[in-house]
Amino acid sequence: MSNASVVGFAKWLGVKTCGGMAQAVGLKWPPPPAISLRNVLNRARVPLTPVDLQLRTVDGSWAVVDPNNAPVEVELNWTDPGAGTPKQAQWFELALTKRDTGEIWGGRSFSGNPGVIVGMYPMLLDLYTHYVWTIVAHNEWGVSPAATMNINTNKPAPPQSSSSQGSKPSPVPVTATGTLTLTLDTNNPLFQVMGVAWTVWHQTATGYGVPMNAYGIPGKMTLKGTGQYLI
Repeated sequence: MSNASVVGFAKWLGVKTCGGMAQAVGLKWPPPPAISLRNVLNRARVPLTPVDLQLRTVDGSWAVVDPNNAPVEVELNWTDPGAGTPKQAQWFELALTKRDTGEIWGGRSFSGNPGVIVGMYPMLLDLYTHYVWTIVAHNEWGVSPAATMNINTNKPAPPQSSSSQGSKPSPVPVTATGTLTLTLDTNNPLFQVMGVAWTVWHQTATGYGVPMNAYGIPGKMTLKGTGQYLI
């Protein structure tokens, strides 16, 4: 049967399809998909969904906040379940979206580490507003599924103290350009920039493979953790 056609072989095997021919000679049909070991390893390192989402006050007590009765300035905290494993996140992307309008606080998503503060004066969260906090983890192998928390802002901001406001009129805003490079280490793990308007900062911290981006807030920012910051 060296010159037999495919149709002839099928008739000889008593089948009418290629799949039937494969099964007739003991092969699995349909065949399993090809599996790439590289793809398996890459998938094994995709970060996990952040867990333990939590709000804390920024009044110095860092007390846990009920998300249904949140202040308009609050600290966001969470845990990376893949920390210390090949699934460890390299950076986190966050967004606060108004449920009723779809408007994103600050106009865009931002990056940050656990302990990032949102709603700092004068860019407070809107009072009596329902926000949805969304967070995903990133690393070079992919993006985690999103974790979410519903937040209702029912506590107004504390009044600005007279000592901080003073009796003098507010100065005229000044627009400046340039950069500030700051290196934080274990001896200097916390730094604040007060009274400046800034737009974008990049962080390249120890163990991070890509820059971290976040929009700035006029007034104040707090940098935490080791690494180098370009503002």
